[in-house]
Amino acid sequence: LEDNSANSYMSFLQNFAERNESIKMPSKLFYLEVQKLKRLNIKKYEECHKMVLIDTLDYDLSKLLAVGEAISSDNRPHIIARDILKVLSHDDLEIDYYKLRTFLLLSIIDTQAGLSKSTIDKSKLDITNALKIEINSESEIYVKDKKVTLTVLKKLIRNYQMKNKSKSVISLKSDRKTLYSVYIKVQEAILEEIRGLREKLAKEKYNTQLDKLTKKQMAEIEVIYPQAFVEYYF
Repeated sequence: LEDNSANSYMSFLQNFAERNESIKMPSKLFYLEVQKLKRLNIKKYEECHKMVLIDTLDYDLSKLLAVGEAISSDNRPHIIARDILKVLSHDDLEIDYYKLRTFLLLSIIDTQAGLSKSTIDKSKLDITNALKIEINSESEIYVKDKKVTLTVLKKLIRNYQMKNKSKSVISLKSDRKTLYSVYIKVQEAILEEIRGLREKLAKEKYNTQLDKLTKKQMAEIEVIYPQAFVEYYF
């Protein structure tokens, strides 16, 4: 990349798209280098997250999902770049969120390493007793066919997780016309409530903060309060 301009990012994607041959493995794998980073600073992450998403908050999910589908549809960077260019315009690449999405190509190059994967096999999740959340085309939130506010949703998530613990599964169904801002707020509500319960358990069980747990301790906490989360779109 020459700079942070949309022109530079467009050129970056076009260069990938024009390659028909396999790209040589880099000297350092992107995925492995990411794993060496220090533990995530939650507060700074949240601040950064809000800044990155600010330009997309009034968008619906259609284009955002199309980019995601392009990235997950193939493992060849040049094909993915071509598919992304079919979705994103020069104006889209003025938005920071889309710029960041292009960097997923650097993970795809790693082939075997790939993107960080969840330890939960979503295909084996039993959603029979899942907490089913739906966001309709008007960006209204429903749980069990009842319209709820974000505040009520958080309470429902927390109570569900506390009751079901390791058997907890949350299902989120969103309309493609759902406002991205609402979609993100619901996602964040789910993650925040699960993290809150994990933090409470860490203090009760190990008398320490969640971020200071050992890998073994964290694994035990994650079993009790899993992040078993599946998404559907219509």
